Amino acid sequence: MNLSDFVEPLILELRNEGRRGTAKAYRSTLNSVLEYGGENLKLSTVFEKSWLSNYQSWISGRGRASNTGSFYMSILQRLYHQALEAKLVKHIPDLFANSFTGYTPTQKRALSAAVISLISEADLSGKKGLEFSRDMFMLSFYLQGIAFVDLAFLRKTDWKGDNISYYRCKSKSYINTPVGEEAKQILLKYQALTSKESLYLLPIITEKEKEAYDQYQSALRNQNRRLKRIASLLEITENLTTYVSRHSWATIAHHEGVPASHISQALGHQTETVTHIYLKSFNDDTLRKANDVVIAALNRESEGNKEKKKATDKENVALGCVNKEKNVRHYTSDGHFLSANIEV
Repeated sequence: MNLSDFVEPLILELRNEGRRGTAKAYRSTLNSVLEYGGENLKLSTVFEKSWLSNYQSWISGRGRASNTGSFYMSILQRLYHQALEAKLVKHIPDLFANSFTGYTPTQKRALSAAVISLISEADLSGKKGLEFSRDMFMLSFYLQGIAFVDLAFLRKTDWKGDNISYYRCKSKSYINTPVGEEAKQILLKYQALTSKESLYLLPIITEKEKEAYDQYQSALRNQNRRLKRIASLLEITENLTTYVSRHSWATIAHHEGVPASHISQALGHQTETVTHIYLKSFNDDTLRKANDVVIAALNRESEGNKEKKKATDKENVALGCVNKEKNVRHYTSDGHFLSANIEV
């Protein structure tokens, strides 16, 4: 049996069960393996120690990160057990003993409160796409670093008064997040743009006839592309992605003295489970106080920026400067730069 003949029905079954993330993982692994081994690759050939070793070396030789190779190998390990259960391959002791299927922690770059404040206050009026993406980035931050996938799938019924409660898509952990004034303003801003018939709280998943997960994937790509435009506009050198708001909230909380036990070393991410083992043991009041500390740090930076601007304006007036706006580049919707005078 060819590998494709075995894996394709599994992908279809996963999609029918609504497990689209796992189906996507199987698909990307199959594509990678076939790129290396050819379209007619036999199932029995793949599950040999020498073949697996050579495949992992091929991935490394292409300059891929170690976690990429580990990801593919872990999916292959899962496929091996499924094939073994179906009696399509023979049992080989310690087949994956020399294959790396673990996780290498990667360096996370959190933004300072000053940079988060800059993003929050940027004038993006007239650029609806960028404004929406900035608002979703800030909403993620204000809701204690909620992941973009969880933001997209929030339901209207999840928001009750001063709290949003939901189950994480990744870990299935139950999360109860305080909704501060800043988050509430963004939620109310986009409430009018969400269809009354929609189950979802935000206008991220909007098309009835299109699969919700496909819409999320498309929205994620758009979000990250727009965040890069915002970073360019504001001359932010850090790589701005959806994950950055999550890590930044945790890191700022840590630096502001919120106990590590409350946020598990700023969501330090050996695993998501470890983070929420710490978080879920504290009551809503404790987590609300932690969130208040983070937002207070942001507000201090905001006030500091305003004071600096006032001082600069006074100096410019004294020097007789007429045009005090900074000439900044920004993107149009098709990705081209235009010149615009925007105060940020």
